[in-house]
Amino acid sequence: MTSILLLAIVNSLSLAIFLCIHYLMVMKFKHIEDKYAVLFDDYTQQGFFLDRIALASRFLSHHFVDFKILFFIRLYRGVKMKEKRNKYVDEACYRFMQDKPKSEVQWMLDLYKYHLFSLCVGGLFFLSGTALMLLEIM
Repeated sequence: MTSILLLAIVNSLSLAIFLCIHYLMVMKFKHIEDKYAVLFDDYTQQGFFLDRIALASRFLSHHFVDFKILFFIRLYRGVKMKEKRNKYVDEACYRFMQDKPKSEVQWMLDLYKYHLFSLCVGGLFFLSGTALMLLEIM
C-alpha cells in the first residue's frame, strides 16, 4: 500500500513540475516571440528549406514553443536532416544558423534546455503512472 501511495505522490509531483516548466517556457517565449519572428522571417526570405512541422508551428500559438524552435536548434547543432527521402538539407541552411553569434540564439538554447528538462520530468510522470497502474492491477 505504501508503494502505491509513494508512486501516486511522485506521479502527481512530476505532473505538476512538468506543467510548471511548460508554463515557464511559454511565458519566456511570449517575451521573446519577436526574436523568433525575426529569425523565422530572415530564414524564409533566404529561400531555405523549412520542414513541415516548423512551417505549421509558425501559425500555432505560443504553447507550441517546442515545435517552433526544434528545427532551428537542429540546424544550429548541425544535426543531419533530410528534405526528401534521398536529399539532405543544404549546407547553407546549417551555415545560416551556425554563423549567428551565440548571443543571438542564446534564448533558443535556453528554451531547448527547458524542453529537455520537461521531457525528463514528463518521462518520470509517464513511468510512475505506468508503475502505479501495474501495481493496482496486481
